[in-house]
Amino acid sequence: MLIDRPQTGVGDTPLSSNFWADKSQTTTGWTFRARVRDEDVLEKLQLQWRIVTRFQKTPEFVREDIPRNGTATRDFMIFVEQGLLTGSECHKLEIAVSGHFGSETRPAYFGQPPMPFQDDVALGTWWLWEGNRDLVSQGQAKQIIDTCDALRAPVVQQGIAGQGE
Repeated sequence: MLIDRPQTGVGDTPLSSNFWADKSQTTTGWTFRARVRDEDVLEKLQLQWRIVTRFQKTPEFVREDIPRNGTATRDFMIFVEQGLLTGSECHKLEIAVSGHFGSETRPAYFGQPPMPFQDDVALGTWWLWEGNRDLVSQGQAKQIIDTCDALRAPVVQQGIAGQGE
């Protein structure tokens, strides 16, 4: 299974790259488009996504089904409400897709199908920088970079078999 983003236009932001989310330019939020490829066209796939911040490194996540369409590639969209982002900070939009997530909803289990399906997952990330990139001050730029660095530090999750030990 593989996650990528569809080529939909000039303004697209590739997975794993930075996206400037200027809250002053929207009253609602931003739509992110992605694509998952899975050869099992009959498998029911589920999307999990969440916004990670320096204050919430293991936040709740949203779960959505990705409808079957009879082909190996399926497109999906994530809408990030502007209220989820803190001004002049870095945020990480994490996405995970699997056909085997089951019913676990605790934040520590994000993107982790149960055994023996732990390899049946596709992961992706966008880095969301809140601010107007043309008007960002030197102090705001430093804060955005510092908060991104804090998100890149590994998080040890307790209570999951094989982790945090």
